Amino acid sequence: MQGNETLKDRMQGNEALEDRIQGNEALKDRMQGNEALKKRMQGNEALKDRMQVNESLKDRMQGNGALEDRM
Repeated sequence: MQGNETLKDRMQGNEALEDRIQGNEALKDRMQGNEALKKRMQGNEALKDRMQVNESLKDRMQGNGALEDRM
């Protein structure tokens, strides 16, 4: 009977280990999601930089228009 109890305990331990493994897999998925989010945020920063360049270009074009008007 004690052997059966020991076997049950070991099986429960195996179940707990399987749960931990699944938890680790879920954590890996979340970490991959975080990496993807970081890449998107970097892309957003690059887009902001491009938008600022576009604004500067618009300002220069307006300045050129004013210069043409003065001529």
